[in-house]
Amino acid sequence: MSRLLAKKHGKMVLTLILIVVVLLLFRWAAIVWG
Repeated sequence: MSRLLAKKHGKMVLTLILIVVVLLLFRWAAIVWG
């Protein structure tokens, strides 16, 4: 049970990290191409 929860939590964390990376890329692109 706890293993399943950890798996779900890990997936959520990965998704959050991916979103942050994408947002940072968009921000960097906006600065570069301003």
